[in-house]
Amino acid sequence: RALGSLINPATVDPATEPAGQPLSLTLGVQNRYAEGLRLGAVGLVEPSTDSTHGLALGGAFGINDWQLTGSYGRANLMGEAADVFAAGVGYGPMSARLVYGHVPRASGPSGDVLMFSTDLAAMSWLTLEGDVAVSDSLASEPLTVGRVGLRLNF
Repeated sequence: RALGSLINPATVDPATEPAGQPLSLTLGVQNRYAEGLRLGAVGLVEPSTDSTHGLALGGAFGINDWQLTGSYGRANLMGEAADVFAAGVGYGPMSARLVYGHVPRASGPSGDVLMFSTDLAAMSWLTLEGDVAVSDSLASEPLTVGRVGLRLNF
């Protein structure tokens, strides 16, 4: 994983920056993109192969407790190469993300999946996670899957 910061609060002129208004903008490149979006946690991802294994490009913009994120990458959804787009918003210990995956097919209709994820960090060591994904064209029949999880950070 590689990250770079375009705007760093330490480099902003304190005279022009209002007190208590930290501002940051980061861009990153990440391998194993689908795992980071938890697509595998709801059973939509098969292990990556050479043809679908690649990098993702994403960015985040944060000011105070608010954060906006976005990313694009390739993933293997239900055994097929897919373009995956994600956008998220967070405030303090809460975050939500919307993920859209598109599987272009040479013959037949293309496949699509839409997933909504939320996180709530109840304490520094405990996070409640929720995911729900829907698709009417990715599998042979309509698909709706969901998951609720607890993540312990020790």
